[in-house]
Amino acid sequence: MFPAFYRLNTLCDIRRLFPEPRFRQASYYWDASPSYHFDSPFVFRLFSWLHSVSPNAFKTMLMVFMQKSQ
Repeated sequence: MFPAFYRLNTLCDIRRLFPEPRFRQASYYWDASPSYHFDSPFVFRLFSWLHSVSPNAFKTMLMVFMQKSQ
């Protein structure tokens, strides 16, 4: 088994490696709607609420859009 090694896990890391004058970026954290809610409206609302109040470190996706400046 190979150990996991991640370098671009946070917006801070992305901004550090792709500085603003040289790159234009629009990056953000995002959570999809809960997929495991056991067909229960209550559990779906509960998980949706938990996603909305969770800190960025617990978000499931980091969406990164970048363009190199001219």
